[in-house]
Formats: sequence, structure tokens, C-alpha cells
Amino acid sequence: PGITSSTQTPKSVYKQAKRSTAYLVDSTKPPTLVPYRASREAAVLKQLGSGSGTPKSPLINEFLNLNNIMNKAVFGTLRATGLIEGKVEKRKTGLG
Repeated sequence: PGITSSTQTPKSVYKQAKRSTAYLVDSTKPPTLVPYRASREAAVLKQLGSGSGTPKSPLINEFLNLNNIMNKAVFGTLRATGLIEGKVEKRKTGLG
């Protein structure tokens, strides 16, 4: 059906679409994958191939939620009890 004879070209040939392999993820909910331009995509893939990986920054969650509140309550109580009994030294630096 697709090819009529060995000397003729096919009537319809499936051609796979070019798919991006590097995307920018925007901050919408749900996130949208925005493909990079070809030159930027090549640069990103080259950087990944050289072992650099992608830039990463630590996730610091400082907003209050139930887990943070309970964590501070439990460990704060243990610490205060230890300070009163003299078993724990007072911290001079750090969080808390």
C-alpha cells in the first residue's frame, strides 16, 4: 500500500518529531515545561555531559507548619529540661 514499486518513492513516510531534551520548568501550578532554543539546549546538554550537573540550591523551609512547631516544642522542652538540670551546656552560636 505505501510503496507501489521498488523504483518509486513511498507515498507516505512516518517522520518522527524532533523532541526537546532540555526544558525550563516555570513556576506555574502545575509546572509547564518550556523547551529551550536549540543553541541553549545544546549548551545545557554539553554541560550535563561534562559532569557539571545542573545548578542546585538548598531548600530552606522556614515557614511554620505543624511539623516545625512540634519539632521545636519537643526538642525545645528537652533542651530546657537539660539546661535546668545542668546536663546540657547553653549554645553560644547556631540556630534555635
